[in-house]
Amino acid sequence: MNRRNAIQLTGKTVAGTALLRFANLTVAEERSAKRPAPAERKFRSEAVETKIVEVKRALGADTELSWMFENCFPNTLDTTVRFGELEGKLDTFVITGDIPAMWLWDSTAQVWPYLPLMRSDKALQQLIAGLINRQTRCILIDPYANALLGYFTTFGQTSIRPRGFFRYSNVEFFAQDSFKVTHRLTIDYGMRFAWVQPQHDKLNRAAFFDPAAYDPAKAVTLSSNTQIVPGSGNPLNGIVYARDGYPSGGFDDRGIMLQPRFGFAFDVFGNGKTVLRGGVGMTHDRFQGNPIYNEVTDNPVTMPGVNFQYGQIQDIPSLSAGGAQTVLNNVVAWEKDGKVPTVYNYSLGIQHDLGWGTTLDVAYVGSQSRHLSQKYNLNAIPFGMLYTKAAQDPSKFGGSVPNEEGWRPQLFKDLGLPFTGANALPVNYLRPYKGYGDIQYWRWDGDGNYNSLQVSANKRFSKAISFGAAYTYSKTMATSSNDGQWTSYINPKKYNYGLTNWDRPHVFALNYVVDMPKFSKWMGNKKAVSYITDGFQLSGVTQLMSGPPTMVSGNIFWWSNELFSGTWTEWWQPQIASDPTKNIKNPYGHVNPDSFVLPMPGSTGNWPKQYIRSGGTNNSDMSLFKNIPFGESRSLQLRLEAFNVFNHPQFYGLNLDTGGGNPWDSAFWNIPSYKIVQSSKVRPLGEQGNVGKYFGEYKDAGNERKLQLGVKLYF
Repeated sequence: MNRRNAIQLTGKTVAGTALLRFANLTVAEERSAKRPAPAERKFRSEAVETKIVEVKRALGADTELSWMFENCFPNTLDTTVRFGELEGKLDTFVITGDIPAMWLWDSTAQVWPYLPLMRSDKALQQLIAGLINRQTRCILIDPYANALLGYFTTFGQTSIRPRGFFRYSNVEFFAQDSFKVTHRLTIDYGMRFAWVQPQHDKLNRAAFFDPAAYDPAKAVTLSSNTQIVPGSGNPLNGIVYARDGYPSGGFDDRGIMLQPRFGFAFDVFGNGKTVLRGGVGMTHDRFQGNPIYNEVTDNPVTMPGVNFQYGQIQDIPSLSAGGAQTVLNNVVAWEKDGKVPTVYNYSLGIQHDLGWGTTLDVAYVGSQSRHLSQKYNLNAIPFGMLYTKAAQDPSKFGGSVPNEEGWRPQLFKDLGLPFTGANALPVNYLRPYKGYGDIQYWRWDGDGNYNSLQVSANKRFSKAISFGAAYTYSKTMATSSNDGQWTSYINPKKYNYGLTNWDRPHVFALNYVVDMPKFSKWMGNKKAVSYITDGFQLSGVTQLMSGPPTMVSGNIFWWSNELFSGTWTEWWQPQIASDPTKNIKNPYGHVNPDSFVLPMPGSTGNWPKQYIRSGGTNNSDMSLFKNIPFGESRSLQLRLEAFNVFNHPQFYGLNLDTGGGNPWDSAFWNIPSYKIVQSSKVRPLGEQGNVGKYFGEYKDAGNERKLQLGVKLYF
């Protein structure tokens, strides 16, 4: 079970609350979107988004293929491109995952599907132009001559490719009892016992970084090309091994844990018409196994080898003998106490029989989640460090760093910041743990909570009608929305706590089945007439649901981090000057572009998060059946089915592209009056059509009405 399910699983106690009450908690579709959140996508193309909508419309009822296309087609733009400027020219880098020698081929192949869409998308044209510029620079290096002479940019080789033998065991048992205190009061109580043992490699080959084992006196020294200087220190400083007695799963085994639960049911008036139910329970959940798997199969410590930069093939033996290597990446550390994710569920509700086969259920349902797993960068650069003299690169100041930067915006001077961070040393020189890149540090300090009012009414099928209606008003908050989300190295409760990605405050569902009257009884009960007028059945399902929360990204231009946060590793977010959902001038807009301003340089938050919502759901499906009997055991059914019968558009995907910014523009530093959303991204007054082009507008809509005719023969 992942965090999403852990927080949503609420009120499921021994007393047993109505099934419908809990069914309403899960509002995500079966095939959830796998694309990054809009604010986290690396590049957006209007033409690509339009093509996705067109293809999905053409695929019609083939939901599986539509889902695959929607998630796969834009993946290169969503996750692998880096777009900006280099030496005054457009520059695009594409992450390909292959060796550098294949980059020209692979980068072209990855953008090839987008080339037919360039004509109508200027942003996509610029992206491709930037890639051509980057490829041209690579070609001018003359890779063929380099290859013939044996020159390389990077060289890496491991001496082993380990195979994991991962094991874990869960041992659980329980005791429970039900006690009827009086004829009106029944209580249920019990205790579950859970032993959730950490995943581990059977051969004890895992290696971890332990901050307590790191000795600053043995830290390595980095050369000018960020390689570890041979003999300068211990390149495995802080590394501990399962084979030497360190916990084989990376953290301690918590042993057998108690999971008490209690519930009750009380007949309020003693007539069986009104029942008060409540319960509370505690559960533990296993942490996902991927991080521990990687500690064996994708760990530079357990996969010894060599990594060199900028050399010749004939020099590799001497380089290997000299022990030169790059910093270690993909290293993982754990909070050693190994607390197990825990969820406390509770509910209190009342059920009343309204008569006519109808029941009403009103309940409060909630949960508190503790010790959720989340990761942060143990080797992060502190906020503001890039503004200090010690962090500057001497080579960018003629060999000697002055006490303050010669040119910097007046705002930096007013704030007492001597440097902008633009000329700071590369990231690996400034990390606290020398010789390492980012270190994934998994902790057990994640929190989450779910609180809801749930109301439902259900009528059993009688007198030709049945229905069920349910409404949930809820709020879900947590320090992160999933296990793999990076959180603040300072204080996740301050910097990351907010609405989860799946928070939906309003959810309403309605289902019904109605047998239409037999009109032939008003026409003399003639059998021939009944074949035409009788046997009709109407049924349907309606769902109304709020949209997911989102926010504007702080990555408004490609090197803004050092300017506002003073660190290479931590992100910043825009400040909110006014409510972004009010005073919207754009008739197609849903977000006010004037609401967002820059933070002050050196700001460390707390930044606002998840403050606007994307499109929700408004969908109704209806069916009309006509049953024509042929004898006692045979009948023909004519079916008319309409999906999204009212053809209500399902909007999603807000355009939150701010258009970037130019830090060398003097107006840029007129904080906070500078508008993050550029004028080119704001719809001009009076301009009509082309919805989705400008900031704050929905980019996509789907789920148009579909009609389906069918015939079914029963025999």
